[in-house]
Amino acid sequence: MKADKLLNKTKWTGTALMVFGTLLNSLGIYPWGPVVMVTSGILWSIVSIAWGDRALIVTNITVTSVGACGLLFRVIERVV
Repeated sequence: MKADKLLNKTKWTGTALMVFGTLLNSLGIYPWGPVVMVTSGILWSIVSIAWGDRALIVTNITVTSVGACGLLFRVIERVV
């Protein structure tokens, strides 16, 4: 029962962060928009793995990876 409550909180936190990250991205607030989106993707990846839902696993891990790679690319671009 405790695991279900924790998973439910993780799911809703991920959802709230995804909505907030979308708002930040639409306002052009960088890098916070992508950082929040990557965080929400990590949370949703955890939930989808716990559920065993392959479509959600692929979607969320892919979105998280693409967002993280984009942020990393920007960091490398600024350094070089």
